[in-house]
Amino acid sequence: MTPGEFLRAALAERDMSQSYLAFATGYTAKHINFVIQDRARITAPLALRIERETYIDARTLLHLQADRDLEAARARVGGAS
Repeated sequence: MTPGEFLRAALAERDMSQSYLAFATGYTAKHINFVIQDRARITAPLALRIERETYIDARTLLHLQADRDLEAARARVGGAS
């Protein structure tokens, strides 16, 4: 599961919109949408702000992002998955 997929499902579970999350975290709606589409990374500051508003553990978000980053690096460099 990608960070975006996880966040999309978590927001749906909480009946929370992307636009509300953007407002609550101080990020633009476009940026939050890019995160959910896996076109932008979840950074530590964003993970902490999401945690504050949704109670989703920031470490979980960052672990998912790190896994995605590692998969992308392996694809670029080559190597076992």
